[in-house]
Amino acid sequence: NVESASGNVVALTQFAMSRFDAAHGPLLYACGRQRSADMRELFASTGHHIILLEVYEAKLVRHFSPQAHAAIAAQHAKAVLFYSSRTAQHFMRLIARAGLEESCRTMTAFCLSEGIAGFCRDAGFAQIHSSRHPN
Repeated sequence: NVESASGNVVALTQFAMSRFDAAHGPLLYACGRQRSADMRELFASTGHHIILLEVYEAKLVRHFSPQAHAAIAAQHAKAVLFYSSRTAQHFMRLIARAGLEESCRTMTAFCLSEGIAGFCRDAGFAQIHSSRHPN
């Protein structure tokens, strides 16, 4: 059984609190090292105990790989997927640093949420799509 929590950390917190009794024990939050909010802080006043389990870390690169640069420059890269605002923002910085802003005009951006899509609007992508549902 999978249910959606409306796509942001506050909604997820409210959703979990409404469905999980703190008396049953702690909640395990599998997450990345970089997070948009501190779940322990959000749950602090609810009586829920949160165990954070960092299962991945996304590291920023300083520049595109030679293969990625060549594909973007030659306009062979037709689409880009963005799963986080941080990724979208950093991609835009890499595009600017590489002088590839014009290449965005031929690419489609697929974004996990409308919030992420907002970071893509000024980049001039040919199309920007965002998920209607955060799942």
